[in-house]
Amino acid sequence: MKPGAPPLQSTRLLDQVRERIRYLHYSLKTEKTYLYRTRFFIRWSATQPGGIDRPRDIEAKDIHLFTWGQVSYSNGPSYSISRLKLGAAIAIKSIAA
Repeated sequence: MKPGAPPLQSTRLLDQVRERIRYLHYSLKTEKTYLYRTRFFIRWSATQPGGIDRPRDIEAKDIHLFTWGQVSYSNGPSYSISRLKLGAAIAIKSIAA
């Protein structure tokens, strides 16, 4: 994240993700992808034992499980898929902090 980023105006998580992505001047396609993955992560975390109630409760193990735990590849997920998942999870974590 850029140093000196302005405080977020929104109170809803997805709006905060959108606001931060636009501040960073990411493309519209990247914004849509991050929002999709963020929604997916929230839904996925609710199905896990001891699911995450609030984004600020996300820990490194949750991000790791989300990034690597869903695939059945012998060598792990492709680089691009894991990068998308990780980017969305980090966006949530940085906003929730």
